[in-house]
Amino acid sequence: MSPERQPNYPAQPLRPAEVLAAKVETIPDEAFIAMNGLITERLHGEFARVTVKALIGRMVELGLDRKEIKQRGWDRLGSIYKEAGWEVTYNSPSMDDNDYDPYYYFKTKGTRSW
Repeated sequence: MSPERQPNYPAQPLRPAEVLAAKVETIPDEAFIAMNGLITERLHGEFARVTVKALIGRMVELGLDRKEIKQRGWDRLGSIYKEAGWEVTYNSPSMDDNDYDPYYYFKTKGTRSW
């Protein structure tokens, strides 16, 4: 599958939610398959922690190009998952503190998962 997708943009200003919907159309399925798999594998109780490194690695395993993932922002899916109902926090080290990889922290809003 070619990761290139061309959404049809309207000839008028988009609302923030509409921009997010348009953004979703430009992200290849493999990105969501990668994130969904990692969340599912790492969900403990109400929480899952997914590093950006693991996410990109999984996307590469699924056939996407590492450089293109970064260039197109396919590893930045937090707002899309928030819109889908997750509580999402993104954590990255500061310029002075780079002793860990950036990660997403997902919390379910519903009943506890086992």
